[in-house]
Amino acid sequence: MKFTGSKIYRIFSILAVISVMGVIFFLSAQNGEESAETSSWVIDFLSLFFKGDLAQDIIRTFAHFSEYGVLGFLMYNVIYSFKIKLAPLISTALSLLYAISDEIHQYFVPERACQPSDLAVDFCGILLGTALIVLLFRLINKISLKKKKEKHYD
Repeated sequence: MKFTGSKIYRIFSILAVISVMGVIFFLSAQNGEESAETSSWVIDFLSLFFKGDLAQDIIRTFAHFSEYGVLGFLMYNVIYSFKIKLAPLISTALSLLYAISDEIHQYFVPERACQPSDLAVDFCGILLGTALIVLLFRLINKISLKKKKEKHYD
C-alpha cells in the first residue's frame, strides 16, 4: 500500500500510538476509587444483566483487552509503515513491553495491583488487534492487486 509509507501517514500513526499509550497510562494512574468511578456507569448498566461483582470483572477485563487490542492494531500500523519485514512480531513485542510496564506502574498506584492475569488479557488483546490489522492489510493488498490486473487487461 503506497499511502502507508508517506511521512504524514507515519506521523499520524505514531501520534495515534502515543495517544493510546497516554490514555492507558492515565487510566492506570488512577487509584482504585478513581478507577471504579471511571467505569461505574458502565458497571451500573451491566449490573442490570449480571450480578454486581461479575459486571465489574467483565468491564475491567474487557477494558484491558480492548485498550491493548487497539494498541496492537496501531503499533503494527506504525511498524508496517516503515516496511519492516517482521512487523507482526515487533509490534506484538513492543505492545507487550508496554503492557508489562503498565502492570509494573499499577503496582505503585494506591489500591491497584500488578496482576499476571491482566497481563494475559492484555496480551490476548494485542494478538487480536495485530491479527485484525494484518488481515485487513492483506485484504486491501489483494483487492488492490486484483484491480491492477483488471486495469491491465482493459
